[in-house]
Amino acid sequence: MPQQPTDYRTIFSAMPGASGLLLPNDPKFTIIAATKEFAEFAGADMGKLIGSSLFEYFPDNPEAPISSGDIRKSLAKCMETKQVNELEIQRYDLTDANGIFHEMYWTVIHTPILDESGDISFIIHTAVNKTESVLSEKKDLKIESLEFAGNIFRQSSIAIHIFSGPDMIITLANDATLNFWGKDSSIVGKPLLEVMPEIKEQGFPEIIRDVYTTGKPFEAKEKRAILNHHGEAREYFLDIILQPFYEFDNRRPAGVMAMVNDVTQSHHSMRTLAEKEKALELAVEIGDLGVFNIDLTQNVVNYSHQIMEWFGVERLNLPLTELFKKVHPDDIALVSDTFRNTAKGKINHDITFRVPHAKTGKNQYLRSIGQLQTEEGNYIYLSGIIQDITNVVRTRVEVEESEQRLRSFIQSAPFPIGIYIGREMRVEMANQAIIDVWGKGPDIVGKTYFENLPELAGTGIYESLERVFDTGEAYHANNQRIELVVDGIKTPFYFNYSFTPLIDGDGKIYGVMNTAADVTDLNIAKKKVEESEDRYRTLIEESTVAAALYLGNDLVIQYANDLMISYWGKDKSVIGKTFRDAIPELQGQPFEQFLQHVFESGKTYSGLQEKAVLDVGDGLKDYYFNYTYKALRDADGAVYGIHHMAVDVTAEVHAKQAIEETARNFRNMILQAPVAICILRGEGLVFENVNRMMEEVIGKKAAEVEGKSIFEAMPELENEGLQPVLQRVMREGLSYISDEQEFHLLRDGKIEDAYIRYIYEPMIDLSGQVEGVMVVATDVTQQALARRKIEEIVSMRTRELAEANQHLQRSNAELEQFAYIASHDLQEPLRKISLFTQMLESSLGDVSDRARNQMERINNSVGRMTNLIRDILGYSQLSRKNDVFVEVDLEKAFEEAVADFDLILQEKGGTIEHIGLPVIEAIPLQMIQLFNNLVSNALKYSKPDVSPRIIIKGATLTDEELSIHKLPTNGSGYVKLRFCDNGIGFAQEYADKIFQIFQRLHGKMQYEGTGIGLAMCRKIAENHKGLIYAVGHEGKGAEFVVILPVKQL
Repeated sequence: MPQQPTDYRTIFSAMPGASGLLLPNDPKFTIIAATKEFAEFAGADMGKLIGSSLFEYFPDNPEAPISSGDIRKSLAKCMETKQVNELEIQRYDLTDANGIFHEMYWTVIHTPILDESGDISFIIHTAVNKTESVLSEKKDLKIESLEFAGNIFRQSSIAIHIFSGPDMIITLANDATLNFWGKDSSIVGKPLLEVMPEIKEQGFPEIIRDVYTTGKPFEAKEKRAILNHHGEAREYFLDIILQPFYEFDNRRPAGVMAMVNDVTQSHHSMRTLAEKEKALELAVEIGDLGVFNIDLTQNVVNYSHQIMEWFGVERLNLPLTELFKKVHPDDIALVSDTFRNTAKGKINHDITFRVPHAKTGKNQYLRSIGQLQTEEGNYIYLSGIIQDITNVVRTRVEVEESEQRLRSFIQSAPFPIGIYIGREMRVEMANQAIIDVWGKGPDIVGKTYFENLPELAGTGIYESLERVFDTGEAYHANNQRIELVVDGIKTPFYFNYSFTPLIDGDGKIYGVMNTAADVTDLNIAKKKVEESEDRYRTLIEESTVAAALYLGNDLVIQYANDLMISYWGKDKSVIGKTFRDAIPELQGQPFEQFLQHVFESGKTYSGLQEKAVLDVGDGLKDYYFNYTYKALRDADGAVYGIHHMAVDVTAEVHAKQAIEETARNFRNMILQAPVAICILRGEGLVFENVNRMMEEVIGKKAAEVEGKSIFEAMPELENEGLQPVLQRVMREGLSYISDEQEFHLLRDGKIEDAYIRYIYEPMIDLSGQVEGVMVVATDVTQQALARRKIEEIVSMRTRELAEANQHLQRSNAELEQFAYIASHDLQEPLRKISLFTQMLESSLGDVSDRARNQMERINNSVGRMTNLIRDILGYSQLSRKNDVFVEVDLEKAFEEAVADFDLILQEKGGTIEHIGLPVIEAIPLQMIQLFNNLVSNALKYSKPDVSPRIIIKGATLTDEELSIHKLPTNGSGYVKLRFCDNGIGFAQEYADKIFQIFQRLHGKMQYEGTGIGLAMCRKIAENHKGLIYAVGHEGKGAEFVVILPVKQL
């Protein structure tokens, strides 16, 4: 029994990956086949999944409503363009067995499957799970969020910089630092002393190294420093805080973080103020300060020129009320009330008020100090001085704003920060991040650390805080598990945190600063990565494709599944070895170089049908593989390994080589053929395999035309009507046989009239596509010219006509002899291909579905070629002249012919009826062939859903019918045989075409056959001096009528 073809659903379900085969029935998109992984993702039994809508098993997660509309749009785009459509990575959650959604990310690909007419038959819906890579990226973003603090530092108005290592390498310097130092960002990465050599002898390097080696912070107020700013040495006074800087997994400081505030202006202002206060009396005497005197008895005001400038007045002795008008509106009441109260007996005053500058409008801060002068107990004068303290006030405001910015920075920092004061650790400041982590609410400020977090008793954290307060040594913990009570529930967290002592100007510890980073998600992500690695290992082990993973520049084999190891002919001991050591026979072959190039460049390399010489247990042999080397990158984009996938295509390559050998034999046969033959290859109809006889027909050497399209090599043929004929043969895959056709050919530099009879035979590849046209031509110019001359002067050219006819007969005989010889010669390589294919199938054992499909295609092609050769051979034998006519009982010929169809009649439930078959003079074998071909044709074109019924009737031809068909009278009469069927029928316009050799009304993929059967029937009828014709009814069956003489005269 022949092996039944594997159902495509079975083949599809065995494919790797998550894919579903969909019908293009928008909006349902019914699933008609699915892979095992696809069914697992759907959480459905395969039997229930098949026949359901794609969106029935993939609903949206209501808590993460990513609409399925994107998938529908992709499907619509695929159907509209008939091209592959791929969605970008998007979130689409799936439920587990308990109906709980899990966060997942996918790339969705829709691939159309087109039928022969170009319409979409199916859509392959492929979902590639990207969850692990996306969650890994999210993990990276989480880590990057910890770096956000660095961005805060960079944007701070306070100069913040970090020195790494004992060489004090500058690893961070924010804009405030660069502006303060007068440098640009190129200093990052350089040693501090290379950038600022002027500080070497000022004690700063020693202080920084002490913080780095001891881990103890340093703080100084108004520390003097001489710095070069754009090439100029300047004196600065700085508030400095130096803190040890720790990396995530290191208990020793990695460097020192410095926060520097330039208080030079404030320092100078305060010093100036002190100096002015000390020299107040002297200043009054020499007029540096504004002096005023009010005569209370006369209400007359006297004041110095400095006061005139401050108040923006141009003359002396203005009334006091006029001066008050120059004061800032918000301060007028303060100034007027103060002077009024002083005049009433308050002995002195000391107030500060604002006066807008007359030109700039900016506020000036003026301090007025006044005292009453008495005479004989009466208040006579109010005297005093006015001092401009604008710079002092502004400096104080800047200091307050700086402190507020620092406080705001702590409050807005994305990582937890807390400030605890005193030995009792009372919370003075806690930003929102630490409030959120503790889960206690904003009222934690003012309480002690122990009151806020009683659940930490017994964990050692209280003791660590006290130790930092007592010793001044910072404490750092990494990845520590801590259970906090959040919303009444004890919840585990993981933290990296530090306790840093706070030291005042006298060097005393007054509190502790707590900074932390919540690394809970990082720990969870790490576990997921480990789980992902386990899944990856399992995926490789269970993959139906050979797979392996190589790590590092040495290409150490980390994983390799059993299939890959079997390809190498090794065992599990190769795991952990380098690629070179594990497979030494590959040295000298290019594969290790390819791997090194992929590792260095990061570019994927793919090989197709590349040869590898391997020893799998029976010595070195050639094997062929399709394979891919793909670089694997870490979070920083660096290549750390290579993923290797491979498929053994040795059997396919050997089969291809056998086909190529057959092609070479075919080419040699064409070149040696005694008739004109060539090949027109591809859509461009490019000349190939032009033999010597064809050179004579076209008047050009093969070297002149091969490699060129027919109309490029022979432009004189463009207007001869060949182009539409060739296009139809390429498009429909049907043969074309021409009648005698006149051409104007360029031969030896001049145009010649030639008459050519030719055949265009389509060449079908393994996929059923037309890959070219075989041209068989006969130059009948001489015959045509002879026939024309005969028509003009019949009597004078009888002998020449006879000679031409003889030449034609010799040509036909040579053509028939060639067909007979070619048919015999072609059968030998076909038998070899069939034999070698069977041997290959037996030796390979279990092979992939793809290889099995290609084997079946080879066998089918061999079968079709065998049938074609057999029919050509049969057709050529019909022209033999030595066959003997004898009496033939057509009843017996019928019975012998239909005996071959018992099985197919039983399978299709068909019947054959016959009546009135006579005895005639005929060639027995040709009568059996006639019945066999007509019955076979009726069964082949039967309707798929109707049992075939064939009726054969014999009758004597009437005189009227004799006249209609213009048959000669022979004295014995004619018999008429009618073959009627209920098959698919045909349009009557094709009634003559179907008897032409190689002519078919249907493609070879629809109905098998060679297109020779009916041509043989016509040849048999003509051999018996009879005829055959057909009457077709499209969709209603056909009738073939054969008319044969009863006796051969």
